[in-house]
Amino acid sequence: MTKTFLLAYLLACGGLAFAQAPTVDKTTVAFTYPYNNANNTLTAKVTAKLTITTTVMTVGYTSTPAGWLSVTPLSGSSPLALIVTANPTSLSPGPYNGTITIYTGATCTTATCTTVPVTLTITNPASSLLLGSPANATVPLTPTISATAYTLALPFTSGGPLPTAEIDVSTTGDIIPFTVTTAVTKAGTGSVSNWLRVNNIGSPVATSTSGVASGSSIVPITVTLDQSTLDTLDAINYTGTITIAPVKTGSSSGTSSTSFTVTVTLSVAPGTPILCVNPAPPTSCAVGQVPIFPISMPVFLGSSTVTPIPPILTLYGDNFFNNGSWAFYVRPDGTFHALPTTWVSRKILTATIPVVDLTPPQVSAAGEIWNIVVVNGAPNTNPLNSAAQSSQAPFQVTDPTQPYIQSVVNSASYSPAATQLPIGTVNPYPSVVSPREIVSIFGLNFGPSSICSNTPTAFSDANGNPQTEYGQTIAACNYIAVSFQVGADTSWSAPLIVATSNQINAIVPAEMGTYADGATVVITVSVLNIAKQATYSATKMSFDPGIFTFGGNGRGQAAVLNVDPTTGAITVNGAANAPKGSAIEIFMTGLGDLAMLPTVPPLAMVDGQVATGPVALADNSYRVLIGGQSAPIFYAGTAGTGVAGLVQINAIVPPGTGSGAQSITVEIGPLANGAVTARRSQTGVTINVK
Repeated sequence: MTKTFLLAYLLACGGLAFAQAPTVDKTTVAFTYPYNNANNTLTAKVTAKLTITTTVMTVGYTSTPAGWLSVTPLSGSSPLALIVTANPTSLSPGPYNGTITIYTGATCTTATCTTVPVTLTITNPASSLLLGSPANATVPLTPTISATAYTLALPFTSGGPLPTAEIDVSTTGDIIPFTVTTAVTKAGTGSVSNWLRVNNIGSPVATSTSGVASGSSIVPITVTLDQSTLDTLDAINYTGTITIAPVKTGSSSGTSSTSFTVTVTLSVAPGTPILCVNPAPPTSCAVGQVPIFPISMPVFLGSSTVTPIPPILTLYGDNFFNNGSWAFYVRPDGTFHALPTTWVSRKILTATIPVVDLTPPQVSAAGEIWNIVVVNGAPNTNPLNSAAQSSQAPFQVTDPTQPYIQSVVNSASYSPAATQLPIGTVNPYPSVVSPREIVSIFGLNFGPSSICSNTPTAFSDANGNPQTEYGQTIAACNYIAVSFQVGADTSWSAPLIVATSNQINAIVPAEMGTYADGATVVITVSVLNIAKQATYSATKMSFDPGIFTFGGNGRGQAAVLNVDPTTGAITVNGAANAPKGSAIEIFMTGLGDLAMLPTVPPLAMVDGQVATGPVALADNSYRVLIGGQSAPIFYAGTAGTGVAGLVQINAIVPPGTGSGAQSITVEIGPLANGAVTARRSQTGVTINVK
């Protein structure tokens, strides 16, 4: 055998021995592509090798669907560098598979072929929140150049309805929980409370809320304003923000963390101001609310000894603004005059009348009627031409030589009306009188400047028994007389206790008890040799309780006596404390009429009669609260030898009462169904307890 033949044989045998599958540096190729991403060029390199570098390798590839996978070159010798390309264009999110085959010889067999799996995973982009507003929204959400910022304009005119807007929240796909929070920025150099309110369906209206959005439905978030905060805002623009943020959870790991900000602009405009002239629904004025207090002032005629104080009027109504409301008065000749005005709240203004405006010749010396008007916005040359003006409220400038009444109050509490029960009930009557109530009538020109006291005079009752009573006039005080009248019925004269030129203490006639609660009572003051009478209107109620105090202002230490439980000694509460469980004597007025005298036959005490013994109250629905605890009562009626109308209640200090100064109030009248006759004495009154 020649050497040439042997070499050819060995080469042939060696070739068979190296018929093998190629090896590769990557056993798999994996591509990941975010759906709709601009970077859609996906390539990878795979190197195939053979031991015999001269052997040719053939390359094939397949994919489902066909077309997205390509490989080059399709043949070559070892080492063969393959460029693998995936084209995701037009493919939807999801997994895709392909295969690369590299083999030697004519076909791909187990012995000669290597397979490389190829995967292409197209991912859906991270879901994010989407914001919008209804197509027919009157207050639409407006996008900005930023994809995550919007604006919302909320115009508000005081006195009008609250504006509302709707923000529709959805997602680009997945379910995403989200939160909604609000905040407001300061106005100028000051700060304001949060006036923004939001709520999801079924959730309370608050400064924040939450929801769960999806790609298949919307979550409507209602945006509105807080009325109580609006009542404190000036007529300017305010800025707030609403932040809507996704909540990351385990199930929402593919969720975008992008938050959205809505800048809210609130424009507050002053509406038409309201003065409580003949208040009735739907205005915000309570029934019986006066538009102006006081309703009259006297002309100032000048004095070398008295320095006049500019009177201040309190105006009651609504839609008053710190930077946009002005008060004027209009004289009978049609001229108008500005009043320096101070804003207190949306419902209260104060206006100062310059002294010169109450001094002749600026005003008639005999008095005149002004009309007070409030104007919102910049007033015109003639404020009465302003579109935003209130109704006009009459104000009387009185002749200073004639009597007039400024107010009528409970002589114990100095309040024009007791508190209506249950607590929170609107008191519809600003000035109240009740049968046998001791009242103080304040005003001017009632009589001499010195105090004139009335002295009880003797009389015989219907049974012939001697009694005493306060008369219905005071001779030393220009024969002052006070009467109470309902409609065109009988005018009942009131017993008088004491009077000065600016105050009369009188007792409401018991005959007022024959009229229904809510009846209008005209109170008239007459003075000898003065033709003009002063009148004042109040409302009759069965009860108008007030506790006498030592402070002379209806507040502070109650006029209460302690009764020593052992000796029966009487001490003044305040100077000495009342032991728990001991008796006290409370002095009041305004608890209604009295029962009949225990005579034969029974008699009613006449107006102004002085008691000669205990006479109980006609109504026993009274309650005493000390330190908030109910106190047992063992007597309620006339106070010793006091005038009918001065009431004494004897009660026990509850054993569980705290020590020190404790509040004391007295209630009278039925509480069932919030009856309007249930009334409570003034607050701020205390007794001292050991």
